[in-house]
Amino acid sequence: MQSKAAVRWFVFLAAAFAWQTLQASSRESIKIATAAADLILKQQDGTGAIAMGLLGQKDNKVIGYFACFAAHGLVDVYSKTRKPKYLEGAKRWVDWYAAHQSEEGAIFDYAWQDGQWMATTQLDSTDSYAAVYIDLVKAIFDATNDISWLKSLQPILVKAYNVVNMTRQPNGLTTAKPEYPVMYTMDNVEVLTGLKSAANLFVILKDSARASQATKQADETKKAIGRLLWNESAKCYRIGIQTDGGKLEGLKNWYPDIMANLMAAAWLPRSLRNLSLYASLSSKFDRTMPDKAASLEDIEHMVWWGWASAGIENNITLAKVQKKLNGFEQYTQGGCDPGLLGHIARLCCIDASR
Repeated sequence: MQSKAAVRWFVFLAAAFAWQTLQASSRESIKIATAAADLILKQQDGTGAIAMGLLGQKDNKVIGYFACFAAHGLVDVYSKTRKPKYLEGAKRWVDWYAAHQSEEGAIFDYAWQDGQWMATTQLDSTDSYAAVYIDLVKAIFDATNDISWLKSLQPILVKAYNVVNMTRQPNGLTTAKPEYPVMYTMDNVEVLTGLKSAANLFVILKDSARASQATKQADETKKAIGRLLWNESAKCYRIGIQTDGGKLEGLKNWYPDIMANLMAAAWLPRSLRNLSLYASLSSKFDRTMPDKAASLEDIEHMVWWGWASAGIENNITLAKVQKKLNGFEQYTQGGCDPGLLGHIARLCCIDASR
């Protein structure tokens, strides 16, 4: 009897220790997320713009795609800490984006010139920029349930939704932008997320027609990604396909080859295919996941391995990535891609003890 009691006591102590360890790890992760969010705010000016570098830097830019990821990181940190400054920062970016949409709803990159942000004629894509903006708006609504705020953005959301569809092809995929006839895996993974968010928001806004359309489009995009962007012989996602039928293949370079596949594993719905993909990527390219960060490039690699691990619910690897991100600030002294900071914030807000 004493032996059984001792075993039970040992099991209890082991469980208690494991719980305390997980709680300590979670608190440390939130500290990392908060540090990333604070750095994002240092790159946000009084107008709400989130810059690619520290304010006042020469040749600074605002790139909507990366700024949306940054603001999404602020939202997740707000949800964990309930500190208003993070939510306010995210909302100010949403307003800045809205105020700088073109007539069609797209947003160009901006450059710092003569003491102000000046529009350029450049943007990397139309589909992804708009899709991640819609997803950001949904994240803010999920964190606040502020229907009045959401209703005030309805015309902006409609314009962003129209931009996502601006380059939609009959096969259900979108090209990066009107003049660039390539349907990228990365873009369409983001488009799928954006369409799902749009459908959800349009339901809340009682726009049944657009809600139904966005839901149908999301299903078509999901199927098209699996049918057209997946390379069955190579067992990985293609970089993209062209409107003339050409295929962009490759699984050698970090960007876009490996990163696109990690994004797919991270953000596409969980499936046996993507679980197998993750296992294959891990066995072939684990060298791209550094043991310790020595540069921003290392941190980027950690982030995308972390996202993929979260996507397939490999919480052991996710927890390792979160731990490795501790001290990332030493590589951001001169400013940093705010999108990367947003990813760090979001990843470190995920509970790896789930």
